[in-house]
Amino acid sequence: MVKVMLYWSNICVLNKGEVELLKKVQRELLLDDIALEIKFFGLGYPTHMSDYLREEDAVLPDIILTTDLEVFEDKRIFNKLKPTLIDCSKWYPTTLKGIERFPMLPYLAIPLLLFSKDKSNLSFKELKHNKISFGGINNSAAKSVVKLMWELNGKEEAKELMRCATITPMPIGAFQNTRNGTSDVALIPSLFALSDPSFISSPLKEGIPCIPSYFAIRNTISENVAKKLIERLNGGDFIRLYEEQGKLLMAGRDKPSWFRSLNSDLLFLSEAFLSSLDPKEFYETYCYYIPSATNYC
Repeated sequence: MVKVMLYWSNICVLNKGEVELLKKVQRELLLDDIALEIKFFGLGYPTHMSDYLREEDAVLPDIILTTDLEVFEDKRIFNKLKPTLIDCSKWYPTTLKGIERFPMLPYLAIPLLLFSKDKSNLSFKELKHNKISFGGINNSAAKSVVKLMWELNGKEEAKELMRCATITPMPIGAFQNTRNGTSDVALIPSLFALSDPSFISSPLKEGIPCIPSYFAIRNTISENVAKKLIERLNGGDFIRLYEEQGKLLMAGRDKPSWFRSLNSDLLFLSEAFLSSLDPKEFYETYCYYIPSATNYC
């Protein structure tokens, strides 16, 4: 029997469904003599994955699947993993241009859409001239929006966006702010943005910012074992959960019809920008404008 440890922190609002499907995967893998143990992180669990992996005595797993992008974007964490990671980046072709991030394998992406009663197709720079709200202060949602503004338009524009915006603890807060009129427009996950047809959902002029999810696989298990797990995580039950219920984009599949109708490109942070961004500089800036954010300097 091969034992495999998986660290999981993927889509918090769909976690109940994820847990049920993962129990089924565990049962199926036992038939292949694979004992899969799963440790969950994020909302509803004791800690974020990145917080745990920052600890000096953190135990590293065999496989990571996460949207907690600080695991990969904060060099102080990623450097713990990097020496033992295998290149799984091309195990299946991706249909999401720009999501690639060596040596990880893309799994899915959370599109962020504008959500408003009367505003649509604003540019990133135009957000600061509107009562804008977005959320996820201590997770990848808000951090990715700020980093993407920084990459596209510079640090000063990122600072101005944070100064002008209402930034909520979680994305659902920005959704609620716009529905109750506290904000004029929100930049929120597609799951929320497409849930109320009385509001307009649209891309930014530059494209649709996305929060990706990646597999990272260490050399502590065989590629064959890892591929058996990944094959099941791309099966029909997960497609229905993520694409149909969650309005998400799976990296190994054609884009669904609801997304094609938006007729927009996807926006991902580039590896070049992330490699140049000092985590201490980012957190000093981020926490200055968002004092409630956890400071990892």
